[in-house]
Amino acid sequence: MKNREIQELLIKFGILDPPADGAWGVQSKRALAYFQKLKGLTANGEIDDRTLQALSTTTELIPIKFGNDFASHIIRYMLDLGYFVSRGKGLYNIVYIEDVEDDWEPIPRENPNIFNDRGVVIEIGEDGVPRFLCNDLCTTEPGIPGTIGPKRHPQGAARIEFGQYKGWGWGYHRGKYRALRQVKPIVVCRDLNKDYSRAGDRRYRGNFGINQHHAGDSWRIGEYSYGCAARQSRKKHFRFMDIIEQDVRYLLGKEDYVFFSTFLPGDKLWSFVHQRSTVAA
Repeated sequence: MKNREIQELLIKFGILDPPADGAWGVQSKRALAYFQKLKGLTANGEIDDRTLQALSTTTELIPIKFGNDFASHIIRYMLDLGYFVSRGKGLYNIVYIEDVEDDWEPIPRENPNIFNDRGVVIEIGEDGVPRFLCNDLCTTEPGIPGTIGPKRHPQGAARIEFGQYKGWGWGYHRGKYRALRQVKPIVVCRDLNKDYSRAGDRRYRGNFGINQHHAGDSWRIGEYSYGCAARQSRKKHFRFMDIIEQDVRYLLGKEDYVFFSTFLPGDKLWSFVHQRSTVAA
C-alpha cells in the first residue's frame, strides 16, 4: 500500500486533512499513530504489516452517533454535501451558518448591519457523538459601510461563497490580537450592485485578507467586517481561539498548520433538517 493510499484511508476516517499528496509528513505520521492507538496497536506512526492489515480491514474508525441536536444536524449536512469532517479527540470542525436565530430557525436579512449568523466549533469525540465546543453570534457578511460606504471595494463588497476552504492560519488580525488570518485562496462573491446578496454576483478566487476575528462587542457590524467572519463578542472570540489552539493538528504544526472552515446557508440547513424529519415521520 502506497503512502497516498494510506493517506486516503486516514482522510476517509476523518483523522487526516485532505488532500492526499503522498508526502509522508508529521501530520500523516500523527494521524497514523492515532489510528494505531484506536486499533490497539503500537502507536508509533510507523507503517508495518499489522498496521497495513488493520487499515485494509477497517471500514469506519469512529462511527458517528447522530442525535436530534443541531451539532448532529450540521455534521450530517456537511457529509451530505461531501465536505470533510474531522473525527476524534482534539480534531475540531470550524463552521459558520448564515442567517439563523440562536434556535437555528432561518431569519430574513432585513437589516444588513446586524449580527445574525452563528460561528461554531464541533468535536466528534472517540464516542462518535458530535458536540458544540462553542456556538457564538457572529457575521460572515460585510455590513453597510463595506457594501455602500466610501471605503468599499471597487469590484463590490466581498461575501464568502458557501463552501469549505482550507485557508486560515494562526496569526494576528491587523497585527493587534490573536485571530485566524487568511493564508490560502478562497472564493468570494463581489456585491457590485450593492444588494447584499450573492445572486448574480461575480465570483473571484484569491487571498483577500478575510480573517476570523472579533467586532469589539459592537452590536452593529459597521466597519468591523468588509467580508470577514467576525464574532460579535471579544470574549467569545478569544474563547474560540483558546479552543482551536488545542487542536492536535495545530499543536503539531503551529503557525504552519492551515485550518479548514466551512460556510453554510442557514435556510438550506433548516430545510435539510426538516426534510429528514418528514421522511423519518
